[in-house]
Amino acid sequence: MSAVYRLKNYTMNLRYLFLTLFISSLGIEFSNAQVAGNVLHNPTDRIKFQMDEAIKKANYPTGNQLLIDVSGMYNVEADSYLSIFHLTQVGGSAKEADSLINKRINAFRKEALAAGVKEGDFLTDILSMVPVYELEITKKLFSKHYNEIPAGFEIQKNIHVRYYKAEALDKIITAAAFQEIYDLVKVEYFVNSVDRIYDELRRQADELLQKRIKEYDSIGIAVKGSWKLVSDLQKAHYPIQRYNSYTSASRPSMQAVRKKEMLLPESPKQTLFYNMLSPADFDYVIEPSIVGPVVQYTYNLQLMITLERKPEKEPEPQVKTEIKNKYYFITTDGQVKELPTN
Repeated sequence: MSAVYRLKNYTMNLRYLFLTLFISSLGIEFSNAQVAGNVLHNPTDRIKFQMDEAIKKANYPTGNQLLIDVSGMYNVEADSYLSIFHLTQVGGSAKEADSLINKRINAFRKEALAAGVKEGDFLTDILSMVPVYELEITKKLFSKHYNEIPAGFEIQKNIHVRYYKAEALDKIITAAAFQEIYDLVKVEYFVNSVDRIYDELRRQADELLQKRIKEYDSIGIAVKGSWKLVSDLQKAHYPIQRYNSYTSASRPSMQAVRKKEMLLPESPKQTLFYNMLSPADFDYVIEPSIVGPVVQYTYNLQLMITLERKPEKEPEPQVKTEIKNKYYFITTDGQVKELPTN
């Protein structure tokens, strides 16, 4: 019975091992790391997560200098956005190429206006209209000649579309795709009250700095009244700077869409994701909870303090007492006289 039990137990363990390997091959994770996402397992070299960097090292005086460093971040949703689309059109003549591209742009404009875009927020920017050439092969008895001949015209334009709600971009992209406009070049973010944002960052940085100074004073480090050097740095980080490449775990197949019986393995797909600045790197964060890409404003304030060293007390001079002895004698007639000493 014991041998049978061991055989059953071995079989169950083997089945569990095969099941685990099969699930792992599907990319399914049951570890706590899955909470962080598949980016931890991504092979791309552009993503470097240094968790230890989030732990700030304490500043300590070097010699008689003390550095107090305060940094903050403000997450701000844009007040308006500008999307730029690119399209190219070819035609047998300049008139044909221009007519075809304008037809696509006008249809796109109509759909964009229906999606809420205002007439003044739609702009066409022409880039070029150039002739297109092809090579014609002229065969002779002992040679071939390749001659360049005009074949038509190519026209390129950009379309600028401004919108005010982030979710409007979905409808704009759909309207563009219906007109075979697939090239979304970039999206710009605009924030109106930049001065107010930096003022708030500076105000909170100053409050935190004053708090740090009081803490140093409370532990006996005399910061007030000491010689100081101040430097600060402000910066804006836009979403276009914060997108990183990413190898997707899913592999969509056009063969499956076409319902082919034999499906060849698809290569991994390269995509992007928004990699925001981590709140862990800042002393304070205004509007820390965000849903989509935002403009992240940062402010850093550094105070270098040269601590005054109190001079050491000189030892008090020692007072030496010297006792001089005097000798006297009495004469026969009763007089007291001092004996001379060398």
